[in-house]
Amino acid sequence: NSSYENIVCKDSSYYISTLCNDTMIIRNNFVTALFIMFDEGVTLIGAFICMLILSRKIALILLIVIVVVSLIPIMFQNMMNKANNEVSEALAKYTSGVKDILGGIEVIKIFHTEKTMEEKLTKLNNVVKKSNIQRDYKGTIVSCFASYVSNLIEMALIILTIYYVAKGRMDIGSVSAILTLIRFFFQPIDIFSNQVACILGSSDIREKYMSIIKNYKQKDTKNVFHEVINADNLIAIENLTYSYDGTRKILNNLSLNIEQGKKYLIFGESGGGKSTLLKLIAKMYTEHEGTIKIRGVDYKEVPYDYICKNISYSQQRTYLFQGTIGSNIDLNNRKDEALMDECIKTCQLNEVISKLDKGIDTVVDEEVNRLSEGEKLRIGLARTLYAGSPLLLLDEITASLDNKNSVEIENMILNIQDK
Repeated sequence: NSSYENIVCKDSSYYISTLCNDTMIIRNNFVTALFIMFDEGVTLIGAFICMLILSRKIALILLIVIVVVSLIPIMFQNMMNKANNEVSEALAKYTSGVKDILGGIEVIKIFHTEKTMEEKLTKLNNVVKKSNIQRDYKGTIVSCFASYVSNLIEMALIILTIYYVAKGRMDIGSVSAILTLIRFFFQPIDIFSNQVACILGSSDIREKYMSIIKNYKQKDTKNVFHEVINADNLIAIENLTYSYDGTRKILNNLSLNIEQGKKYLIFGESGGGKSTLLKLIAKMYTEHEGTIKIRGVDYKEVPYDYICKNISYSQQRTYLFQGTIGSNIDLNNRKDEALMDECIKTCQLNEVISKLDKGIDTVVDEEVNRLSEGEKLRIGLARTLYAGSPLLLLDEITASLDNKNSVEIENMILNIQDK
């Protein structure tokens, strides 16, 4: 639900690592720990109540033990947080490396760089392994220290109990009950302390995770939106300036009017800002200077949903989702068969689809991935037309086509009415 520009400011491997690796750390070191603490906490409370009935002095000592042992994980919190962060960072780099290799496998095979890439991934894997060992080592130190303190106090309590028996302050039956309760008490204490250490040691990762959830939300439109139907221009751009890094201006004081029913060709050198302009019109980027208006209303006052209904954007490269060819055209599951047939015919996809085993119901897998970029592009164009928006933004849609198909699709686009 976040804005496009907010999402793409980070590499996709960052999100993959966070949603997969960090989620597992939180699950194991926080969620599971809470359940274990609840389970052991019930035993601990029961043992304490029984001890309180038998001997208030020993019960008071046990209460002090709980406080002391609970303070131990706090003493090591920063160390464990640092260890978990190192594991998270190592996993993020490893995930990025795997994604990089799989994404560039064609280049790797063409230039025969398998050995180099394997060495690169092995180094990243070794960092993950080392960071995991270091975290486990530090966790063991905390666990052993807490157990050592618990064992000393447990021995002291046993000695105290024996002293009470020797002085005649306690009978053998009470001693037997107390020794049993001490065992029921200190075993949960050890486990409880370890889980507290896990929870405190993963606090930084949890804060990072929650900050992503809180910060990555689509900004709501502040003002109430009222469409101005009779505006002269569908899109009016005035003094539009945009920069990705705050220094180099991709667009500088650009003004442009787009009228309903007309066709516009934007051309220029590579890197000149053509795609950027289209993404600004599609409201994929919002942090710009100058104004963009749709039907006379400033973009800042227009809900993103309204922009999506009125504007469809076809990218330079078509991405196909897991699913059928049909579901990749009908992304919102409208199930308009007549419109689907018309879009397929318009984009000259009939012959392509007829070659597939299950036609339009063919699942996007390696068979479909063998389609040419031009064929995929036509599927993307059919997707754009199927959306039914009055304004179509087509970003170099004929770049991957041969001359014949390019001319045919350009003519088809020019002949579309009321767009």
